[in-house]
Amino acid sequence: MPLVKQQYPLSEKREDHAIAGLSMGGAESLLVGLNHIDEFYYVGGFSSAPLGAGEHGDFALPFPGITAESAQKINAQLRVLWIACGTEDGLFDANQKFIAWLKQKGLHPIVIQTPGRHVWMVCSDNLAQFAALLFQSK
Repeated sequence: MPLVKQQYPLSEKREDHAIAGLSMGGAESLLVGLNHIDEFYYVGGFSSAPLGAGEHGDFALPFPGITAESAQKINAQLRVLWIACGTEDGLFDANQKFIAWLKQKGLHPIVIQTPGRHVWMVCSDNLAQFAALLFQSK
């Protein structure tokens, strides 16, 4: 963010900040966005790569701030938490595990399951749907 703020006129309001990405970028967007909800109002992951949960699938390691106690606050602070993945994507199962973990903690992600693989056609459609939600009044 500091580099972006140096290079571009960036609003100081978190309501004007979104982060999203595809594949490894999706993992990074979820990691950065969900670990910095004080900076982002919209967070999206598209066919996100494994999210640093390690071999035991412990998402609490990369997302220490997401707990059952913090879920209500996080839900109130995020306008959109979007997680999309093609049903034939090799990353589908990992995304489903992450979604289940988020829901178990009490978060309310928008979950999109689109027929298809880890290809641009699937992700571009999801990106168009996600982008339509950005910077809209409630």
